[in-house]
Amino acid sequence: MGYASQIGRVGALAVALGVGLVTTAGTAAAKPAPSSPTSDAPAPTSPGQNMAVATNGTTRVQRGDATATSDGKGSVAIARGDGATAISAGGPGSLAIAKGDGATAAINIRACETCLAGSGNKVTASGDLATAAASGSGNTVRATGYGSTAKATGSNNTVTADGIYAAATANGSDNTVLATNDYSTATVTGFENTVTASGGGDQATVSGYANTVTTSATASTAAVSGDGNTVAVDDYLGAVTVTGSNNDVHTSGKVGTSAEQNTTSVTGDNNLLSLNGTASEADVVGNSNAVTMTGNGNFAQVHGSSNSTTMNGNDNTAAISGNHSETITIGHDNSALVIGDGSTAKAGVVATDHGNSAGVNGDSSTAQAGYGSNNTVNAHGDDSTATAVGTDNWVEATGPDSHASALGHDNVVESGPGETVYAFNP
Repeated sequence: MGYASQIGRVGALAVALGVGLVTTAGTAAAKPAPSSPTSDAPAPTSPGQNMAVATNGTTRVQRGDATATSDGKGSVAIARGDGATAISAGGPGSLAIAKGDGATAAINIRACETCLAGSGNKVTASGDLATAAASGSGNTVRATGYGSTAKATGSNNTVTADGIYAAATANGSDNTVLATNDYSTATVTGFENTVTASGGGDQATVSGYANTVTTSATASTAAVSGDGNTVAVDDYLGAVTVTGSNNDVHTSGKVGTSAEQNTTSVTGDNNLLSLNGTASEADVVGNSNAVTMTGNGNFAQVHGSSNSTTMNGNDNTAAISGNHSETITIGHDNSALVIGDGSTAKAGVVATDHGNSAGVNGDSSTAQAGYGSNNTVNAHGDDSTATAVGTDNWVEATGPDSHASALGHDNVVESGPGETVYAFNP
């Protein structure tokens, strides 16, 4: 593409933004006014060499190690190559584009908050060591390329970084932040954000509420603080930390693979947590939370009242500390334990389940091995019940007014003094 053609494209862009850069496609740019600092700039030695342009703060085209700065009403700044830097320091419809080599594009870089123009800014830096930054409101910021960084401070921002070093940061409200590959990092401070980091080594950190956070990659990490969040990590070695209430948290790996090892920690009330993987761990603190784990060798630990856990798979362990709680395991060689009053522990829900352990320590509680064989069931506390259906089960109830019962063959049923024991051998 010839130099005249490039200037024509820049002129068309400037006219579209209403900033008054006068060029015509296919013709060279008019020489700037004598007061312009670039009026004596030398012609390029090759078409498209470096380049710059500014407008409304003047500097209109400067080739050779491009820099373009503009600071006026509706300013544009475009810079293209080598040490390219484009700065448009605000104003209505501001646009700063820097594309290549050491590209940097920044809109508001002023030192104090009262200096910010606060207009509808658009910033693009695309390529090589690209950096794009904006400060104000209604910003659209994008950095594409290796070493990319995109930042926005304000509200109603859309921030995208798409590249090898991609990182996207927004500080404000109503932000959409995406860092979508390679070493992606997305960080948001505010509320009602949608955050996606999708790529190897993903990391998403969100502080606020009503956020939707998704990371999908190996070694993904998501940290969320706030209420009403939806958090999903889809890959193995994921780590999720959520603080707040009414959150919906999902971590997912490949069930049956030996190295899923997702870790999820939730602190708050009324949260929904689902873990899909192998050798994964969930740690929940709060009330009225629901935890579901699918896979083998998983561990769930829950502290609080009115919580529930459901585990599907083998060699899993669920432990709940709190009143009016329930834990259920489906599979074999699982362990379900509840400490608290008015609680329920169930193991062995289908006939093929075996080798499970269900235990309750609390008053008015129930421990049950519904079906299967070689299950262990015990209930400790006043007015508690332990039951098992199947063969070779061991059932124990201890405490005043407690009951132990078993239905099937070769079961062992024990209870303390003054308690009720039922053994049925059909």
